[in-house]
Amino acid sequence: MFKIIRLYQNGKAFQLYEKFGFLDHLFPDCNPSGKTIDTNWIENTDRFALLLTVKNYSNEVQDDFSAFAASRLGNFREALRAFFDKTIALYHTRRMLTVFAAIARTLTDDRNVAEKWEMNFADSAVGSFDHLRTNANTASYNDVDIYRFFRQFKEGGIAGLILFLSYEFEDQNVPQAYKNWCEKVVFVQDFISAYFTRFMDVIAPKPLLSGHDIQELLNVPAGPIIGFVKNALIEAQIRGSVKTTDEADSFVRQYAKYSV
Repeated sequence: MFKIIRLYQNGKAFQLYEKFGFLDHLFPDCNPSGKTIDTNWIENTDRFALLLTVKNYSNEVQDDFSAFAASRLGNFREALRAFFDKTIALYHTRRMLTVFAAIARTLTDDRNVAEKWEMNFADSAVGSFDHLRTNANTASYNDVDIYRFFRQFKEGGIAGLILFLSYEFEDQNVPQAYKNWCEKVVFVQDFISAYFTRFMDVIAPKPLLSGHDIQELLNVPAGPIIGFVKNALIEAQIRGSVKTTDEADSFVRQYAKYSV
């Protein structure tokens, strides 16, 4: 199956899996027999994997929806290609595992379906995709929202963003479809831009105080509370409300006093 995934023909392949009953063997716990499978999402995952990672592929784009995505996300093509070409599990690349995540998630509403295959990246991709579908507010978000997203889903969040775009690409025939699509693309762009251009500022900023510093400042032993306070400090730094060590000291004292 993973060798077939490499071919960028997964929509057609999925139809053959279904036709010949292979899905019952590949995903026995999902019981896919007799279930009508929509292959559009899988085909669109292939489409965006090519559109956003293969050089000059955007020249072949015909529709306005894909063209807008290529225009807003094309600057990250090299970074995305390096990201998705990386092998992380046996011979599986992140792109292969992203397509696998779409296949697995298509078969069931069980959010842990990829986890059952013991593939952490695919599991995180499914989790971040479900999170985006449920919680994404493309009209109002900030750097702290981006930080929290990647703190929860790590590298799998990038795959989840691509799965989110691929899924939303199907919905083109509703009122204001193009406007809604553009908002989603810009939303995804901001997350991807933060990951690849502002990683140390938004995704993994260094706290002004270490865990040991916070222990001494609050005179408390090591434990979950230190991580809780440390994370709150990082979010304050991202917001820009804490910029110096002295401000960090004051923030930690006040935060611990009223929030812990």
